[in-house]
Amino acid sequence: MSSHATKMLLLFFVWYASICLTSGMSDEYSIRNIGLDKFTFEKEVFHLFQMWKKETQRECQTLEEEVHIFHVFKSNLKYIREKNAERKSPGDYSLDLNKFSDMSYEEFSKIYLHETEEPMIESNSSRIVLNDIACPTAPSSFDWRTEGAQIKFMFMDTCWAFSATRAMEGINKIVSGQLLALSEQQLISCDQKCTGCKGGGWYAYAFQYVINNNGIASEKDYPCTADNSVCNNALAQKKSATIDGYKYWYHNPVSESSLRCLVFKQPVSVSLFASRDFQSYNGGIFRGNDCSGIG
Repeated sequence: MSSHATKMLLLFFVWYASICLTSGMSDEYSIRNIGLDKFTFEKEVFHLFQMWKKETQRECQTLEEEVHIFHVFKSNLKYIREKNAERKSPGDYSLDLNKFSDMSYEEFSKIYLHETEEPMIESNSSRIVLNDIACPTAPSSFDWRTEGAQIKFMFMDTCWAFSATRAMEGINKIVSGQLLALSEQQLISCDQKCTGCKGGGWYAYAFQYVINNNGIASEKDYPCTADNSVCNNALAQKKSATIDGYKYWYHNPVSESSLRCLVFKQPVSVSLFASRDFQSYNGGIFRGNDCSGIG
């Protein structure tokens, strides 16, 4: 972009910002309850951008920074609209604006996505078998949250630990009748095959760690510190739950009905290829049209 064009764009921001200051934005509006297709012209998109900044508490330090993220915001908005227009049914996944809408996919990937080597899985689960006819009464849909399963927000690069603890909490609830929050921090700090909250990990390794450790502590006994702190061996010996096996699939065709059977029996951990759509994912069934094959 030429310096003259840059100056003109900065002047536009200054001019439109003055309009926003005089007209204001109603507090009753939210980017979550308005149709994105209503904002088509440049000024309307910029108004939506201002609403998004207010709702996400995004602050720009310089006018140049605001120009940059506005361009990225517009690009993401265009992509969201195009992908949502491709939906063929109400159940298909949809995209929406969120706190990552000021980031390009390259920026998002660099911060939040990391490639990790495929784990070398130990043979420990020959007893677990999937069978298409093992669950003739399995419903077409099932939500473990209605049975007391919990959803937790995770911090950076710890999805593997949170996924593992949620699965173990679910099976522990089924077996013992008690829903007990287990320690993600123990996995992050003590599982040496994973890289804590800096480079990611695999839930399969987390399961194996719990087996080798003969159990895992509760979140109360080994609380979350959201960092790569050194393993506290004393706390790690406070066993609140145990598992004796797990099953892992990789590039192994598993029928949808047999997988539904297993999910009906207990919560499971899954990994998905985090394509660009996941940056703006809002809800619905992800079809995996651009999946890399990792599962």
